[in-house]
Amino acid sequence: MAWSKKYDRCLRCGTQTYKHKGRGLCVYCYQSEIENSHKSHITGGLKERKIFAQISKNELELQYKALEMSLSDLARNYNCTRQYIHKIMKKYGISRRDKATAREFAQTKGKVVFNREDELGNKTKVTLQKNIINKDFFKSWSPAMAYVLGVLYTEGNLHPGILRDPTAKGTSAASRFTVSQKEPELLQKILVLMGSNAKLLFRKKKGISGAVYYFHINDNEIYEDLLRLGLSPNKSLSLVFPNMEPLYVKHFIRGCWDGDGSVYWENNDPVKPRASFISGSKIFAEGILKLLVGLGLSDRRMYTTKSGRAFYFRFLGQDCAKLYHIFYDGVPESMHLTRKYERFKAIGNYFETDVRMC
Repeated sequence: MAWSKKYDRCLRCGTQTYKHKGRGLCVYCYQSEIENSHKSHITGGLKERKIFAQISKNELELQYKALEMSLSDLARNYNCTRQYIHKIMKKYGISRRDKATAREFAQTKGKVVFNREDELGNKTKVTLQKNIINKDFFKSWSPAMAYVLGVLYTEGNLHPGILRDPTAKGTSAASRFTVSQKEPELLQKILVLMGSNAKLLFRKKKGISGAVYYFHINDNEIYEDLLRLGLSPNKSLSLVFPNMEPLYVKHFIRGCWDGDGSVYWENNDPVKPRASFISGSKIFAEGILKLLVGLGLSDRRMYTTKSGRAFYFRFLGQDCAKLYHIFYDGVPESMHLTRKYERFKAIGNYFETDVRMC
């Protein structure tokens, strides 16, 4: 068993006995490096009691709370360790911000820096920025919101944060949602629609799972909106079709289809187009099929995969051409996946030409 994903032993002490913590270092070397970085600015001179005498409670509160300085910032100002600043704060009864807030401040000031490796193995230094997103995006229905919600219903994952009593010791972390795809186009488009600056990340092939592009957004308010709209952690087997006005149904289903739907020609025969949708939730797949039948498509049988863990239905021939018009008529390029659109368009054009020739 490998010591870590990228390293076979600690880069600093060469051990394999203690577990990997980060940056290729074991827990002890990692902690030592952090402590050294916090003390690297100290030039000696002042004794602790002299430093304490220099800092008043009002001054410390002003710098820490109003100016949003970190413990490390304060330690550099007073030529001491961050641990000693923490000690003074405890004496004065000044409460510390939780880790989630501290990280948010650090992101805002460009202090969170790490190395990232792309699909070609190239490494770049990245400064983590605070996520920006339109906080009202999921609060009211629109064609764009319905489309993005459809993508999230199929390709999204919700991760609840760690919520604790503010008076208790410990940390709190924001809830987040993650969206992943094998190709970046769909993710890039929904980020633009949501007004978000979240970075698109890449994860190499791991085990039986393939390489994917993904992004994640940490925001409790957005998370609560998604829960209200029917999403939940570990949702794949329990999805149900959400309530919405008929105006938004086609946009929502198109988003779902861009996530878990497919369109193709059986045996590459243009006379045999196929459009299928698969879901781990039978109720959700039946909900989509019922609404599409209501929009003029033929009623279809629901099938079960060999594993028995997923359910799917499939449209054939002329129904695929009808589905093309339902999905894409009057829809801008920003609200569909190009690859599937081009296939549906080719099917629609083929059947329209065939009808004119008859």
